[in-house]
Amino acid sequence: MINNRQGAYIATTHLIRKIQSQPGHLKSSYPLRNFKERNDGFTQALRDNGLSPSLSIIHSLSPSIDVAYSDMLEIIDSGKPLAKCYFADNDSIAIGAIKAFREAGYRIPQDISIIGFDNIPLCTYV
Repeated sequence: MINNRQGAYIATTHLIRKIQSQPGHLKSSYPLRNFKERNDGFTQALRDNGLSPSLSIIHSLSPSIDVAYSDMLEIIDSGKPLAKCYFADNDSIAIGAIKAFREAGYRIPQDISIIGFDNIPLCTYV
């Protein structure tokens, strides 16, 4: 069994230490238990590192590559604030967001860093 809470906690703590910035959350728009547990780990990592969860930029994206890409493009085009780094609830969300950011001219990881969760095989190529 995957420990969703612990995995999200470790990933978020890594972002905080590496980027030295308040991480955002690319949150699944589907309310599944796994994603709730990952949100709990994300939130706990913020608190344990002296950051306020209420200051994190959160974007709700579909947990599939193509729709997450479309969702992220809409967010970018809307002019909403963006974080310097993000924890994504799954790798599909991360891949879709990376594709959208690159298309909009952002460099990954120089401008925006993203860490996913599932380690799907496609991540090797992305």
